[in-house]
Amino acid sequence: MRRKVERAYRGKAGDKSMSYTAAAKNSPQKILGKILGKILGKILGKILGGFSTAPASQGPFPRDALFSTAWQVRCTVKKCILDKFLAAAQTFYGSLLKNEDGKRSMTHALETIINAAFEDRASINPRTSGEIREAVDAALHLLDTGHRRVAEKIPGKVGVESWKVNQWLKKAVLLSFRLNDMELISGGPGGSSWWDKVPSKFDGWGAKAHGAAGFRSVPGCIVRRSAYVAPGAILMPSFINLGAYVDAGTMVDTWVTVGSCAQIGKNV
Repeated sequence: MRRKVERAYRGKAGDKSMSYTAAAKNSPQKILGKILGKILGKILGKILGGFSTAPASQGPFPRDALFSTAWQVRCTVKKCILDKFLAAAQTFYGSLLKNEDGKRSMTHALETIINAAFEDRASINPRTSGEIREAVDAALHLLDTGHRRVAEKIPGKVGVESWKVNQWLKKAVLLSFRLNDMELISGGPGGSSWWDKVPSKFDGWGAKAHGAAGFRSVPGCIVRRSAYVAPGAILMPSFINLGAYVDAGTMVDTWVTVGSCAQIGKNV
């Protein structure tokens, strides 16, 4: 079925394949795409005669109103028109996320969802799904890759006013404990395992991922997912908690603990 779906979006021989199945599951782009998709999908529906969003069981993009609408009208609109629309939508998403306004829009969307969820945190549990879980996962991904920090330096400011704390990212970290259930975490001594809610940052990594990350991780170091370690850092047997930020050229020495959301500068 997946191959049929992808073939439906391929152009004539020699054209580039327009497959959207490679989008990251928990990326921030998914959240922004969902929000913008609903808006653009409604506009497209009106232009093409009031088509509604496809049910969740239809189409290759059930979670995105934009592509679900496009899937419905495919049977009534010439393929070349649909392909151009999908290509334009992909270009729109890409350009939006590459400029500062797009990044601000994405951040604002995530921040709004997470702040509202935190106010209603008593109702959040491992069974919670939808935009709340997706927004928290996206926020943790931003922290894990270093694209956002819990605390960031404000250019031109000095003293206490020179730092800004992104409270919504701290809230995302706290919400993740409510969203994620306990599970086996592999990698314990002698082939054993741990029982926890937060996987290792290195879970699923191979030589290529370690090389791309650019830091040295000595056996015995523990880094929880959503902590960022910059290239050039050295991790001796130590513990780095979730949401933390370790900047370039820093050595986290033996038995050092970097607390959750802690910020460590360069060349420390």
